[in-house]
Amino acid sequence: MNNNKNRARQTAPISELRLVYDAWLQTPAPDFNGALRVVAGERIREALRQTVERAGVQQALPEFLAHWKAGRPVWIWSDLHLGHEAILRHAQRPFGSAQHMQQGLRDKALSIGITPTDWLVCLGDLSFVGDAEVRAWLRDIPGRKLLILGNHDVDGRQNKNPLRWGMDVVTDCLELPAGPHQRLWLTHYPIGAAHVPDGVINVHGHIHQRVIDGGRHLNVCVEHTGYGPVLLQDGLDRPHRTAQDAAGG
Repeated sequence: MNNNKNRARQTAPISELRLVYDAWLQTPAPDFNGALRVVAGERIREALRQTVERAGVQQALPEFLAHWKAGRPVWIWSDLHLGHEAILRHAQRPFGSAQHMQQGLRDKALSIGITPTDWLVCLGDLSFVGDAEVRAWLRDIPGRKLLILGNHDVDGRQNKNPLRWGMDVVTDCLELPAGPHQRLWLTHYPIGAAHVPDGVINVHGHIHQRVIDGGRHLNVCVEHTGYGPVLLQDGLDRPHRTAQDAAGG
């Protein structure tokens, strides 16, 4: 049976998003300091691949897709960096400490009306703390949960394993329909604008305060969402510099 499952995965058609994203991660591009380097190093790419492989068939993914297609609430945010002191300075976050940030992000998520039947999506770089602490932190927040893996979710710090965080779905990229001629590509790393096809909005994280102009990207890092999740549906009419309008900011 396992061999049959493996063969099925191996012969399944590779999506356009998968082809583009895998190629993009190996492409040299300017980093945060302007130096030209591969978007994701070989170690991170291999860790992403292995984590997705270990996650196996995502039993809850069809339920998430049906929920989205029915127009039901999908909340989204990215790059929480729970427990990461350095991000306070790097991203100029308005918190006095990592603990204060962790509490502030939780309070915001609890205040916006997420229900247990909603879905909450994180586009990666969720945490710098241990698995048990992440799981407990997430348990307090309502909704079913989907994680698009980021580099810091698989970087080996704190012996993290995102498959132990209680997520309903864990993957590294995902395509959603968004209308007759529009698709969403959910990724952690933003894909270079020249590689995003017409009719696609790349919903992403990773670059924190920075933005990509041109109308093909939606940055949902918490720096642009008021430090809480926002409804993905509310951001689709403004693929713009940030998601702040959807956050009411």
